[in-house]
Amino acid sequence: MCRCGIGKATWTVELLVQPPRGVSPVILVSTDHVGVKMQYSAPKPLAFGEHQVRAAMFGLAAAVLLVILLAQVLRQPLILSLGAVTLGAMTTLIGALLIKLGRQVMRVLG
Repeated sequence: MCRCGIGKATWTVELLVQPPRGVSPVILVSTDHVGVKMQYSAPKPLAFGEHQVRAAMFGLAAAVLLVILLAQVLRQPLILSLGAVTLGAMTTLIGALLIKLGRQVMRVLG
């Protein structure tokens, strides 16, 4: 536990360094400064290092576009349906890869 302060404001930070098996590490922070509200925010679920909901949405949009393109190019319903099922199963992965690719492109472009 660390209790620190600047002037009249103080805050406390508690760290659980060795959590029991099956328990996530927790950081507890509190303050007694007037007017400061502290809220607990649960960690967002990640998929391949990216926000899961955002990755799923990007992947779903990309999968729908790819299925539409496949439908225009291929006239065989079996291949089209297998492609749609495969893309549907991989929407989160496709979205996470698109987000990572977009970040790399933005870094290159400045």
